[in-house]
Amino acid sequence: MARGVAVVFAKSPTEMHGDSGKDTMPSNEDDSPTGKRRRSRSGSFSVPMHPVGGLKAWWEVLEDEFFENKFGRLFVSAAAVCALADFMRARRNGTKIQDTRTVGCILENSGVLTLASLRSALPEQERVDYKGDSVIETVREFVKNSILTILGGMIVEYGSVVLLHLLQKTVYRHVRWFRPVIRDPSPFTMRSLWEWSKGNAVAQIGGNTFQVFVESFLHDDDYNKLVDTPNARLGSFLRNFIVLRIVNDILFYLGHRLLHVHPFIYRNIHKRHHSHMTTSLPTNFMFHPLDVLVEAAVPIGVGLTVIGKLLGVPMGRFESNVMVSYHSWYDAGTHMGKNIPLVSMFAPFSLMYNQIWDFDNKAIMFHELHHNKILCNYGITSWLDRLVGTAVMPK
Repeated sequence: MARGVAVVFAKSPTEMHGDSGKDTMPSNEDDSPTGKRRRSRSGSFSVPMHPVGGLKAWWEVLEDEFFENKFGRLFVSAAAVCALADFMRARRNGTKIQDTRTVGCILENSGVLTLASLRSALPEQERVDYKGDSVIETVREFVKNSILTILGGMIVEYGSVVLLHLLQKTVYRHVRWFRPVIRDPSPFTMRSLWEWSKGNAVAQIGGNTFQVFVESFLHDDDYNKLVDTPNARLGSFLRNFIVLRIVNDILFYLGHRLLHVHPFIYRNIHKRHHSHMTTSLPTNFMFHPLDVLVEAAVPIGVGLTVIGKLLGVPMGRFESNVMVSYHSWYDAGTHMGKNIPLVSMFAPFSLMYNQIWDFDNKAIMFHELHHNKILCNYGITSWLDRLVGTAVMPK
């Protein structure tokens, strides 16, 4: 659902590159004018800062992580078998190829990685030094970092809605709406932009600025750990993704249910979102800033903290950014108002586990029912509602 401020936890991959120590990325550096890619000695990877070089760098990542890695080859082989089975089933049932889980998986993961790459194309942020710099220099660096962080958050948040809208209007134009459309489903209308500016934009500006402020006061050692951590290998990334999804879902459920059970809180915070009794992508812009805090910033922030602090797993900026982009895409997609295979609980695995149990097939309708009936389906995914008995499943 709401997600804007959560992006404050993910910043440019240029901030991850340290100059010393075995976990930094000094080797195998491509200094071409179109992009850079640095690898740590442990084999972790990053993508380029410049989008022109993105295709080349992503191919290098795919080559290293999927073709020269035993786990990666196994992952690709399993996905290929599932894709073949998916296409055979579609042909047998007369399903359009774009409606298959395989095509949806490719589009979903490509969209998320595109947003993460665009976020990483922003200029590198500078360390704000309150003690060593002049007041003017400190203010300049703080303002610059805040603008970059806010812009990065908007790329992921608004970008998810834009890409989903484009896919919905082109590839999935033939799919019917759950309910008759009563408003313009475009995120580009003046009304949509106005609604976004009243809630999501306020949360983006306030939350991201606060994040920059907090990081500015970190001890040098803590700040260096924050920005020098390399990105993970494929296996550890997938493990971290699962942990983040579980923590995020639990906290989202608890926070979202709180917004509903207390009349004062619902009336003054969450009621605005439920003014859309049926959903479309502009429903993503009907949030109070505190909605975004409760349903996005806290769940994602705590999830990343659990991975980094409690489990002791260092995470790079870009890895965090990709994870936040996945959650932002999912949250936005649950408001599409039509059943499209672009929303998956575990998007990197979706092609495989949906061949065994089509778990994600009703994900969008599940949240649509929450807007229709209100006092049910509090989770952004369905598993916790099923567990505690608050689920109303689509027929």
